[in-house]
Amino acid sequence: MRSTGARVVGGVLGLTALLAGCELLDDDALDDEAVGFGTPQVGALDEPELRPHFQADPVPLDGELRAPEDGCLVAAIDGVEHVVFWPDGTEAVDSAEPVGRYVVTLPDGTVLEADATGGARFSAAGVVADAGGVVAVDPEHPDGGYARSYLSFCGVDAPPVMFPDAATFVVR
Repeated sequence: MRSTGARVVGGVLGLTALLAGCELLDDDALDDEAVGFGTPQVGALDEPELRPHFQADPVPLDGELRAPEDGCLVAAIDGVEHVVFWPDGTEAVDSAEPVGRYVVTLPDGTVLEADATGGARFSAAGVVADAGGVVAVDPEHPDGGYARSYLSFCGVDAPPVMFPDAATFVVR
């Protein structure tokens, strides 16, 4: 049987742990990477199952950046929306003014903005995956890794597009 002192100490420790957990849930204490996928970058496609889908040489693509309400940034290319994998070092953040307006900053400082109604028009050298199947989570590997999980979450039917080099971007 426990003594009253032991119960009090146990209760205080439990309450302290609970309050510490609440501190972690405070919106100001969390950054974007802790609550979501972060910015999808080309390096995430370096998985053995995905690499073969991006073997083509980059070609000039004209697109419009869009930010659907689910938070997945897409590029509309020839009227078709594709999930984007950005050059490594790119940062995409919700400006929060208004919520859902994203600012994408490429490693060279180029900035693109978008929201659910549309966004920056641009051209850049990119590679559209050779198959839409990379969007689906592989049934043999249900955890799928970062890229497959992100693609599954976004649920865009068209194959994703990667833009490996920030220096090729021209914002119009």
